[in-house]
Amino acid sequence: MTYQHMRIVTQSQNPRRGAATVGLLEIAIALLLVVALGLVGIPAWQSRRVLDAERSVVRTLVKLHGLQASELARNPERGWLELREILSLPDPTPGAPKPIDLGLRESGEFATDGAYYYVLYLISQDGIGVLRRPTDEARLPYLHAIVYAWPRKFGATGRQIYALSESGALLSTDNALDPKEGSSEVPPFHLIGGYLGPDHPLTKASLRSEGHRWSPVDAVTPR
Repeated sequence: MTYQHMRIVTQSQNPRRGAATVGLLEIAIALLLVVALGLVGIPAWQSRRVLDAERSVVRTLVKLHGLQASELARNPERGWLELREILSLPDPTPGAPKPIDLGLRESGEFATDGAYYYVLYLISQDGIGVLRRPTDEARLPYLHAIVYAWPRKFGATGRQIYALSESGALLSTDNALDPKEGSSEVPPFHLIGGYLGPDHPLTKASLRSEGHRWSPVDAVTPR
């Protein structure tokens, strides 16, 4: 028997070897396709997730301002409330949950919706922000306030920082510059700088905005 004949006989006696090779090749191609789809699909999914979180922040801030404005109209002598006080307000809608449900839960001095943290500063006439009214100023109304919302994890749960003023002005800035994220990196009360107009206490105090550029947010189709 020649070598060529032995090779043909050997191959014919092991048909599974060729099938196994083809099977492994198909698996490898399938895995490559899965990886390729993941590389395309995961960033797209992440972008949608971030956009949904940021839209939710805008809706929450609009609701928060509406609730505070209604309370201020009923009790103008109270001025702006602390964040914990706003979260405990009753919902004026008949049959609605009591207190009002903004989708936030308290987390120390802040509140969170899971993707973003929220902080509210009461702003004095001389442009100083506090989280709570000092005991000796318990009866003094704060007519100015600023609310900031920043991501729990920059890039994963959001990219923007949002600011809401007592007038309802809603602005945002890209958080890529010195990112603020998590409960340990809280935006300072003066982060908005002079973007609220020349007559605002924060502008008069000449406090820096740390280089952030703020832009108005469309509450209907937020960025």
